Formats: sequence, C-alpha cells, structure tokens
Amino acid sequence: MCLILHIYYGYTLYDKAMEKKEGAMEVTVWRMTPVWNASATDGYIVNMIDNLHPIRFDFLVICIYAFSSLFHLFNVVAGPFDRWIWIYWRQLDLAFHWWRQLSLMATLPLIIMAVCCITHFREQSHIAMCFVLIWCYVASFFLTEMWSRPHRNADRSYDMSRWLGDEAPIKPGLPWTRLAPEEVCQRAMQQSRRRMNYIIRMIPLFAGLVPFITAWVCILNNFFLQLDDLRVEEPDSIYARIPEWIPMVVIGSLFFMACYIFPMMWWQWSPPMYYWKQEIFCSLWTLAFKAALWYLLNTQFFDAATFNLAVALDQNATAVLDPGTTTITTVTTTVDNTATSVTTTTTA
Repeated sequence: MCLILHIYYGYTLYDKAMEKKEGAMEVTVWRMTPVWNASATDGYIVNMIDNLHPIRFDFLVICIYAFSSLFHLFNVVAGPFDRWIWIYWRQLDLAFHWWRQLSLMATLPLIIMAVCCITHFREQSHIAMCFVLIWCYVASFFLTEMWSRPHRNADRSYDMSRWLGDEAPIKPGLPWTRLAPEEVCQRAMQQSRRRMNYIIRMIPLFAGLVPFITAWVCILNNFFLQLDDLRVEEPDSIYARIPEWIPMVVIGSLFFMACYIFPMMWWQWSPPMYYWKQEIFCSLWTLAFKAALWYLLNTQFFDAATFNLAVALDQNATAVLDPGTTTITTVTTTVDNTATSVTTTTTA
C-alpha cells in the first residue's frame, strides 16, 4: 500500500513538473560576499549575490517520494524470500531497522531543504547547515538502534524479553505483595538498573535533539520575523495575503519530524519482542504526512506557472484595512553619523 501510493504521488507531481517551462521551478540560492568600499564605516559592505547553482524545487519534492518508494520497494522485494531473512526479518527481530533510518536520512534532509526554499531561508550556507543538522538528527536514531540489542544468552540465543544490560526480572508476573523481603529488594534493584540502562541507551537519541532544535530554531526565527515584517499594523492587508499552504507545510514538517522521537522512546522502553511494531507505525505515519504534503503541493504549488508565483502573496485576498485608514511608516538611517529620516504615508 505504501509503495503504490508513494509511486502514485511521485508520478503525478512528475507529470505536472514536465509541463513547466525550463527554469520555471528553479529557486535562486544566494551567497554573502564582502565588497570593499572606502566610504563605508567599516571599510566594506556585504552583498547577497546569486551563487549560480539554483535548486529545482519540483525535482527536489519528487526525489522525496522517489527515495521513499525505493525503500518501500526493498521491503516488498525482500520480504517474501527466505534467502533474505538475514537482511530483513532477522534485523527486524533484533530491533535494527537500518532501512528505515536510511530512508529517513535520504528524505528528511530534502524536506528541510524544501522548507528553506519556501520560507526564503536561501543563503547557501544556511541550507547546507540545515541539511547536515537534520541528517545528524536521523543519524542519532541509527546509533541508538545499533547500541540497543536484545540480551544474548550463554548459548548465543536471544532473550527477547529484555535488552542487553538489563538484569533478569525477579519472578515476573508475581505481585510485589507476594514477594519475600529479599526478593522485593532484588526486584527494586533490577528495575532501577533497567531505568539506568534505558537512559544510557537513549544518549544518542537525546544528543540528536541538539542539531534538530538548532535547525528548526534558525528556520522558524527567520520565518516568524518575515511574518512580523508584513504585519506592520494590526490588522494588515499584506499579512492577510500570505499563502495559507506555506505555514501548513512548515509547521507540519516540524511536527512530522519531531514525532519520530516518541515511538522510538516508547518501544525502546518496552521489551525487544514488541519493537517490530515501530515499523508499522513509522510506515503509516510517513504515508499520512506524505499524503498531506502531496495534496498541498499538488493543489497549491504545482498549479502555479513558476516557483516565484507559487510563493508570492495572494493577489485575490481582500484588504482588511478600513477605508480612510492611514498607515505612516518612518524609517531612520544613519550614514557617516548623519541621521536621515524618510516618512511614507499610505491611505487605504
């Protein structure tokens, strides 16, 4: 089901992308460069120039669905054959879903690049920084699963009821009230060590929150500042013309990426015998987000002739300023210690 739907989503977007003119969906990427100027206070000024390596936004989105389809195809192909048990089912039993983490490593950084493009966070160093930070965030999932393994017995079999480092439970299933005093102490010690082992195994995951939060703080701070710049006076007609699909994609992407943390935390606490359930949850959760993303882009973005028109202010939105309202904006600049004031008056 996931494979078929991802192929369908990717194909429909690809079909629309092929109808666009060459370069219509290219996103200009900027770079900062210092320019020496003797008249400037510091001797130089900084300009934003085109780095001459634009991003094809339509192909960027299509690659997200293509990579997801590729890894779903791996599950479909490797699942039915016994010769591939060691590479798929065996790793699923041992709580090492390496294909899932590789899929996220390929798709989540591309999603964050798409978010940077539509929020005009398009300086080349900023895009590269966000890409690497989200990649490190997904790598923390990979390291957590590599570190966490079911307990291995002396006969080299696996005890799927506890993780490596956990002690054997004291009379499992027996209530505390029916334990002897010595057994109560032993069970309390066993559970205390289990909690400590869980915290140790979660260190890579907790460390991955640092790059994740860093990337999204930079993106959201830039995005919210843009919104505040449009809302000069409340209410403001320019702010009302912001395309609705852009905030939905930004907040939805944040929520989608953050929700991968909680299922891993939950099933890492549960016995390893239940860890396979995470694969079902992640597949369905990814499918739900990709379906919502496809709907927004297919109906809002790909219907526009160019990328700039797709992210431009909505020309059909009605102004909310009352007739006769006057907005006065005063901008004061200082050049060579001389203050210059420019006043602009606009009457609705």
